[in-house]
Amino acid sequence: MAPPLPAEEVLPIEKWRAILWRLGLIGEYPIEKVGYGNLSARLPLSRGGFLITGTQTGHLPHLNRHHYTRVVECDLSRNKVKAEGPIGPSSESLTHFGIYEANPQINAIFHVHHRDIWQRMIDMNAESIADDVSYGTREMAEAAKNTIQGKDQGVFVMKGHQDGIIAYGPTTEMAGKILLKLYRDLGPQEVL
Repeated sequence: MAPPLPAEEVLPIEKWRAILWRLGLIGEYPIEKVGYGNLSARLPLSRGGFLITGTQTGHLPHLNRHHYTRVVECDLSRNKVKAEGPIGPSSESLTHFGIYEANPQINAIFHVHHRDIWQRMIDMNAESIADDVSYGTREMAEAAKNTIQGKDQGVFVMKGHQDGIIAYGPTTEMAGKILLKLYRDLGPQEVL
């Protein structure tokens, strides 16, 4: 097992993760006990790869450097991920890799879940990945690459991954702000 990652690398992501967790965009399905939501940030070229939240950490309100890992290599053709860190990488690492590979201007990817927003995006014909594409697969990574072609920021819905939404941008701040606006515009409506 590799040592934990430096705190200064995880802080920009953790700030946003804590906010998104409080909004319920990251968490754990209570019956299935399966975590959802994962965030990543591209590391500087000198380090290479990207930092991503560890697998099954959704139930935790706050993560520390022991809950993050560095993805150093992905092979889409073989569905393989190589990571270094004290915890296994998120099952969506291939999708994150596909997006980073498609555009070097994208430096942050936030994958969240919210049933109402997910359904509203589908109903509005928002940018999406088809419902026959399974999450965590090479096909999802390829579909994500195609979806973001020519864009360095935005959001799309994963129709085949119930509740799954991905925001991406050149910085963690941009990806986070995209999700906050989406939550404000399509999230839970206050009862008057």
